[in-house]
Amino acid sequence: MATNRRDAFNHIHVSMPHSGVLCPGEIPLESLSGKQAELASNVDWHTDRLYDFRDLLGNSQTVFPFSQVYINVNRHPDALDACVPDSIDGVPVYRRGKRLSLNFKRMLVRKYHDAYHAAIKGSRKSFILDGHSTVTGHADAGGNKVCDDIIISDRQQTPWDPPGGIRTAPDGLMEIYAEELARQLGSGIRVGCNTTYCDTYGHVMACHGWDGIQPRNGRVPLLLQETNEHLYIKGSVLDVLALEVLRRAFAVSLSRMVQKMGRRLNF
Repeated sequence: MATNRRDAFNHIHVSMPHSGVLCPGEIPLESLSGKQAELASNVDWHTDRLYDFRDLLGNSQTVFPFSQVYINVNRHPDALDACVPDSIDGVPVYRRGKRLSLNFKRMLVRKYHDAYHAAIKGSRKSFILDGHSTVTGHADAGGNKVCDDIIISDRQQTPWDPPGGIRTAPDGLMEIYAEELARQLGSGIRVGCNTTYCDTYGHVMACHGWDGIQPRNGRVPLLLQETNEHLYIKGSVLDVLALEVLRRAFAVSLSRMVQKMGRRLNF
């Protein structure tokens, strides 16, 4: 990638809301159910490494260190049971009689959820990549199952969004990035655009993205990316080389997207 454009990449901000594995210190460990190993499947494993491009692009990033099992910063803050769930897919987070009170949940949202989004809002940026992982066969809120290796999205339509849903990037941006990904990774990797998760509410998209060119009230063009874990996890073991190939391909693709759309995005 062209080194004389390195300063421009400081305007890219990467959000990784679901890579964390920690439990907030305010939650008593004795209140947790015995299902924590099963619940750990909800972690976007190793995305804090997969989308860390700082050595390559010099960009900024926000990483949430706590597991979405305990607090999900990508849900609407008014939906307390989604932000601080009692159970996930029927699996209890807490022991019987040890569920958190509504006031306790509100406190966690104020302390952790609000801080995460304040960090994104306060970053210097002209574009956001919201990075996640997924697995084959997982169904989104609309019942659509994951078939692609990589999913890029620039829209969502959920009950929390305005009528007709929202767009989070200008026309053509998603397609340019997807084309560059396909070029870098080869024909064996299936890249889909808006194929899954458009029916699943994401507060990062809703709060920080828009489909205009210039930043507006802290909002900038934003793309959500879901990367299938089978590309870099073999069995249950991280394939470090495969992750590194992906990470560098993502960085190059972002850099070429910037080069093609830079003037329009005010880079």
